[in-house]
Amino acid sequence: MKITESSTALNGLTSDVIAWREPGQRVDAAYLRDGALRYAAEDREIVGRNGTCFNNRPLHCEQNSEGAVLVGDRPLARLISKLCAHGALSVAIARDGAGRWLHEYQAVESRYRCGRMMWRCGDPSLPGVGVTLDVVPMEKVAGFAARLRATGLRAGDKLIWAFGGAKFTQDPHLEWDPIMRGNPDICRSGDPRKPLLGFGMVAKWCKGNVASVDNQMFRLSPSAGATRFAVGRLDRAGLLRVADASVCADPVALAASPADQLSMICGTTFPMQTRIANAEFRFRYADGRAEKLELTPPFNFWMLCSWGGSDYSYELDAYCLPKQPPPQVQLGNNCRAMVLSWKLRAGVKLVDVTLETLSQDVVIGLMGVSLSRAKFAAF
Repeated sequence: MKITESSTALNGLTSDVIAWREPGQRVDAAYLRDGALRYAAEDREIVGRNGTCFNNRPLHCEQNSEGAVLVGDRPLARLISKLCAHGALSVAIARDGAGRWLHEYQAVESRYRCGRMMWRCGDPSLPGVGVTLDVVPMEKVAGFAARLRATGLRAGDKLIWAFGGAKFTQDPHLEWDPIMRGNPDICRSGDPRKPLLGFGMVAKWCKGNVASVDNQMFRLSPSAGATRFAVGRLDRAGLLRVADASVCADPVALAASPADQLSMICGTTFPMQTRIANAEFRFRYADGRAEKLELTPPFNFWMLCSWGGSDYSYELDAYCLPKQPPPQVQLGNNCRAMVLSWKLRAGVKLVDVTLETLSQDVVIGLMGVSLSRAKFAAF
């Protein structure tokens, strides 16, 4: 979907694009007529809105690590270190079989402060959804940590992310320096802007890359036998695979693709940790009133078996799980049933109970219902 009105507001953001001048560019007539400051200072942050550049804001790791994280106007993070560009991280949200990378969103606000970059993103393809992505460099090693938060999601929405495009380079700090090639009096021919400002996901750089996954960890090398490579780890259970970068323009197609000659790491969210109601019980009474019990993973509803070799782990996921696992009954070695309870209204006839899933991706079966005058009734 494209926006035809440039002033459309999206989740408190704007899709307006203004004219600005890059360092090293001549002051032309368009800039003199329409130009404005490219960034603003707000709340001790450098703020840009709907900029077009990648890789123009380096976040430096500790000096002895020789590493840096290239971020910029658009929400994408690329890791570089001595002699190697290790790959770039891209993030998307998919709904109903379609999705867009965050760096393609219509409204993007970048906020830089003290070695940290944050983007706030919105797009008309996901009305009411707001996405925030934070990236910070790591200590003592060349690396970065990323955190994504989103509001306005619904059951069935899926996070898709990709990391790929590793390649050798003689001096990445010089090659990827976001500063322009000099002032226009020295660079007299052509546009002084470096082409790297337009490099987002580059599928052809995945040629020859060697990628592997191991549970919640992955490894990406620019070539077989490379002594420098990237290693990543998820702090929340997800589904990892080696995908085909030739289809990386479409995040949904990438997540479904098998590995091929252009190897790229691709991950999706663990579907049972979304904190979004997947289904609900509705209790309808004779007086017309109704009550509902939402089945919301991972609080009162867990997947019925392991998913992609992963299961709930209090060792890894305690921060997002309830203090105690919800009541459940183990059914053999690889299946379980949840035990739910609901206190009915006293003195009012219960007409019926309805169980309804809230997404086409959710399948739930009701095994049994019982009534009790004890403190609870179990389903």
